[in-house]
Amino acid sequence: MEFKNGNEPTFKLCSGERGDSYAIVVADNLKLPKSVLERATNLLSDETREASTMKLKLEKEREGLSSLSLLLAKREREIEEGKVFIEEEKERLERIRETVRRDEGRKFLRVVREKERVLESLLEEMKNKTEAGSGLLKVSTYLSSPDPLFTLISG
Repeated sequence: MEFKNGNEPTFKLCSGERGDSYAIVVADNLKLPKSVLERATNLLSDETREASTMKLKLEKEREGLSSLSLLLAKREREIEEGKVFIEEEKERLERIRETVRRDEGRKFLRVVREKERVLESLLEEMKNKTEAGSGLLKVSTYLSSPDPLFTLISG
């Protein structure tokens, strides 16, 4: 039978392992007189006492390793969850970046088209002014020439 912390039975059978008597530990837990416990301990062989001590140490180390193993498994899960989170965040940020690029591209295109319209309007206005100015230039040339009739015929 397995004992937790060397003195609490877990009621779990551990097959393939050497079993120890926990009679002295149980007697101590039951608060039997110290003289009885000392006498019982002295009756045990040195090898038995040493084996029991070593087994208790091994059980404590196993419990510690089991706790560490559980902690390690928990940390590994947290790391994996962190990796998944990071990957999801990267994808989310990439989508945002693409959206921003697309939106900024659209804004830029609208600005360029608006500037094209303004330039076309300015060009048209300049063209109209040039044509109107050209006509005015002809009239002013006609009026300022020494022989308006000659200018009218030659122009």
